[in-house]
Amino acid sequence: KRQKHTGKLAFLFSGPVLGYLLLVVVPYVVINGFTSYFLPIFGDSYGLSESQTSLLLVMNCLVGIFLSEALTGLTMKYLGRGAIYLSSALSLGAVLLFGYFQNLPMLALTLFLLGASKSFGREILFCRQPVVAQYGEDEAMGYYNLADNLGESIGTMVFGGMLSIGLVTGMWIFTGISAVTLGIYTLMGKKK
Repeated sequence: KRQKHTGKLAFLFSGPVLGYLLLVVVPYVVINGFTSYFLPIFGDSYGLSESQTSLLLVMNCLVGIFLSEALTGLTMKYLGRGAIYLSSALSLGAVLLFGYFQNLPMLALTLFLLGASKSFGREILFCRQPVVAQYGEDEAMGYYNLADNLGESIGTMVFGGMLSIGLVTGMWIFTGISAVTLGIYTLMGKKK
């Protein structure tokens, strides 16, 4: 048992795994928290009923589902690891656009783009890491889901802070932080 526990810690704290989870997955999940945190607030402020707000959320999910097969294949084929950066830029850009043009059509476009950004193969890139293949994808995905849950938890605090300082200002700060985390992740990959 002791050796197995050490194996789990060694896996989790290995550079590629910890770097990917903390520097790529967590910021991405935080920004996609827009759908669960801001959508109800802005939907209510635009006079949308709960049913209409729910329809926007369903649209967001369906975009991710229907585009995932095509976009994942294309981004993996042509961009590989670069899909991480495109997905993050699309998510951050969508929320920044909404911050500047806070209206109902922009809310729908933001949700569409956030749904599309879910289709870029983030999980596949995690599983393609050699250390993940050695450890086993099934168990490794448990750690991925843990990072996902961590991002959701942090996201509510981040968006709460954005509301207090202003959405646009908060988004620019978060965009800068995300750029730094992606830059660190890129540097970690180049050290290999």
